[in-house]
Amino acid sequence: MGGSVTLTGPGGRRHMTKLANQIIVACNITGWRSPGAGHKAGLDPEVVFNAIKGGWPAHGFERQSAMAIARNFKRASGSPA
Repeated sequence: MGGSVTLTGPGGRRHMTKLANQIIVACNITGWRSPGAGHKAGLDPEVVFNAIKGGWPAHGFERQSAMAIARNFKRASGSPA
């Protein structure tokens, strides 16, 4: 089980929080598996991961979540579409 508990509000809020979590997890899993598809093109997946791990994927979640918390849904300069 998780190491922390966060109260998200009255009835039903925990379910919506869990749904938001699952959507984020699914998007991340799908996104992180995409570079592995480069294997069919002759790319070494480990090299691809090492090449991109310091870029947007590593820092984007923190930046995008801060924007969402602030209700700022404008595309940030330099962010992927």
